[in-house]
Amino acid sequence: MLEDMCNRLAVDDGIHHASGMAYERVLLEHADKKTKDRLIKAGNQLLPVFVQHELWRPRERAWIGSAMRTADVARLRQEIENGVRMAQSLGLDVSGIELPRLAA
Repeated sequence: MLEDMCNRLAVDDGIHHASGMAYERVLLEHADKKTKDRLIKAGNQLLPVFVQHELWRPRERAWIGSAMRTADVARLRQEIENGVRMAQSLGLDVSGIELPRLAA
């Protein structure tokens, strides 16, 4: 029963996520330059917070942090690149995004 519920939740989540992405595309197609510029500005403000959050480890696991740092940074770079590609596919000019420096 639990497996069935989890599968149904996963399918439902996928449907909602796909619908949200489709709606986002429609909204951005009709957004003016000012709105798109505000999105880029928000991205510049939030990207460092996202990076800090993604690389954070609880104190109890800090000892493994240095060993995992290279893998964590590589995964984070890939996530950021995917986000940039997605934003471009939605018609956003991401040339104004200031990507944080990620040292391994």
